[in-house]
Amino acid sequence: NKQITNEGISNLTKLEKLSLLNNNSITTIGMLTSLTTLNLTNNETIADISMLTNLTELDLIDNKIITIIGLLTNLRALKLNNNFSIT
Repeated sequence: NKQITNEGISNLTKLEKLSLLNNNSITTIGMLTSLTTLNLTNNETIADISMLTNLTELDLIDNKIITIIGLLTNLRALKLNNNFSIT
């Protein structure tokens, strides 16, 4: 597995769709506020996504610990299959 660098992701501020599968640590996606679709299937560590208020589709399948923040009010689709702890 390869790790996506914080610098690489943080520069994609106009990105609307992002799929990051099978990574060890994703820590800077919170600043990608233009995202509408986000797939984070099978990741070890996921950063706070509460600032991603434009998200309409969120896929968090096969992650270990996930905190779902109530600010994601535009979601139309949410996938949480095979998670160990969801709060």
